[in-house]
Amino acid sequence: MTVRAAYVIPLLLAALIDGSAAAYETDQLTHRATPLRDSAWIAELAMDTVVAHAVERTNARTGCGMSEADTREVLAYELDRLTGGTQLAESRDALRRFGYHRYDAWLEGDPGDQHSFDERDDIFGGLTGWQSLILRVVGPCDTARLDDTLLGVDKIGHFFAVGYDYYRRSRGGTDPERALRWGTRTERTYFGLLTSKTFSYADLAANWAGYRFYLGLLTPGSVVALGEDGCVVQARSWDWSEWVSWEFDEVMNPSVHTSSVQRGVSEYLWENRETICAEYAQWGGEDYQAHLEAVLSAELSEYVVGRHPARTDPYELDSLCEGWSP
Repeated sequence: MTVRAAYVIPLLLAALIDGSAAAYETDQLTHRATPLRDSAWIAELAMDTVVAHAVERTNARTGCGMSEADTREVLAYELDRLTGGTQLAESRDALRRFGYHRYDAWLEGDPGDQHSFDERDDIFGGLTGWQSLILRVVGPCDTARLDDTLLGVDKIGHFFAVGYDYYRRSRGGTDPERALRWGTRTERTYFGLLTSKTFSYADLAANWAGYRFYLGLLTPGSVVALGEDGCVVQARSWDWSEWVSWEFDEVMNPSVHTSSVQRGVSEYLWENRETICAEYAQWGGEDYQAHLEAVLSAELSEYVVGRHPARTDPYELDSLCEGWSP
């Protein structure tokens, strides 16, 4: 075994088997012109069940007699237990089953209409193991549509599991910068550039949204409330549109790859130029390029704190498709 393999393989296994879901990358470019049915309705029904169980467990543990702050801690813990924890994605094979939590493994199991990449027709499909072992062996997770947003199902794992990590690391919201620095550092290291060779701004956006969800529990407008008797009650139905945004979509909020992975992605795009440009003609154009220019030139997002790679366009679709015609 080479020195490099001896170093990378343990990182691969740790990133996948610990259930972080953070080892996965995603692809919202491939098949982007193919409409997906909205999976929000079934994902929201599932979350209503999760919330109901979390409420029941919280009331059993607190006896409806704790302070609001202590009740929030218990409730956040129960929600994380029900959505997190290691779970195999049974719809995938071999090592591709690892790296999921309970909720996102269920979502990966195709309860709705999703783009899966079992045939490896994704933008990472041409990479070698030397360029990125995770992206070669595992590939991207599924792409789903929640309301008007395309996203990898890994973003839901980031929302619940890493969002809870943020909540704990921020000491219950008293020091959010501590959590944000940790999150940005993990993308530079074992959740990103050291493993999948990708720094995902969309992952950080999902982490931050999850943190804000946990922080807002029991406050006005939350999906759960504290009754006059001290018991937690579900105040209303879950609505993913409150949390999911364009920033979860890695075409609208692009990642930065290592130079080796970027070369592989660019080569793949060129080799599949006819298909990609035919699709781009259907969904892209001036509005997308204006959006992308604004994102790449904007001030640093609030969910990025600490050292980070300079933002770039990993696709360069206008250049790729210049002079192309059907």
